[in-house]
Parts: sequence; structure tokens; C-alpha cells
Amino acid sequence: MNENEQKVLATIEKIQLIYKRVVIGVIITILMVLILIDTAIIKQTIKAKNYIETTATYVDIKNNSEDSIFDEHIYTFVDKNEKRQEIIISISKDEQPEQEIKIKYDENNPQEFFEEGQTYDKSGIIWYVVKIVLVILLIILFCNKKLLSKINISSSRN
Repeated sequence: MNENEQKVLATIEKIQLIYKRVVIGVIITILMVLILIDTAIIKQTIKAKNYIETTATYVDIKNNSEDSIFDEHIYTFVDKNEKRQEIIISISKDEQPEQEIKIKYDENNPQEFFEEGQTYDKSGIIWYVVKIVLVILLIILFCNKKLLSKINISSSRN
């Protein structure tokens, strides 16, 4: 009887270990996708480091195709050389275009720009680093059977 109890307990422990690894694996996967998205935004942030920030004003809709899920809208701004520049912004048909938007543009090529939210400030970069550290710690936990067995993942029902 005692031998059977040990086999059952060993099997339960293995199942719990697999369950914990699946949960941690899902969390790692989600964080990795977020890190990939953040990496693209960080790349844009580095590229836009010396861009000029300004406000672009809504002018009109460029096209209104029924086949597309986005409409192209024309915005205009005055660059640092006092030239009026037009840019095209794609906006979902479900959204109304804002009258003014913040952009950062390249002074040598004003058509190269990023809208507000397409680049990060310091807090966005800090969260990027936190996600990377968290993934590293989760991978260590995932691979360390002894440490993983000490973690309790339970769901309580009231």
C-alpha cells in the first residue's frame, strides 16, 4: 500500500510540474511577443531621436474606398523651413480623425515621420528592460526543477 501511495504522489508531482511549466511557458510566450513589438518601437525611438516634434492639422480625406478597412487622411504641418508639408495618415474606418495630432518628423525628409505613441519615452524603455529581465527569470524558473517544485500555483474557489 505504501509503495502505491509513493507512485501516486510521484505521478501527481510530475503532473504539477508539467502544469507549472505550461503556465510559465504561456507567460514567457506572451512576454516575448510584447518584447518583439517593443523592440520595433525602440528601433523607431532611436531613429526618431533627432526628429523635430510638431503638430499636424487635419485637412481632408484622401480616399474613401469601400474595400479597405482604413481610410487615408491628409494632415498638414509647417516644417522648420516654414514650408507647408502634407502627410498621409491611415485611420481605421471605425475611428474619427483627430483635428490635430503630434508627430516627429525628419528635418531632411519631412515625409518620414512618426505619430505620437509610435515612439517610447524613458518609462517605455524602462518597461522594456523589465520585461526582458522578467523573461530571463521565468526561463531560469522554467528550467530549474528544484526551484519550480517549491512554487505553489493554486486556484481557490469561494
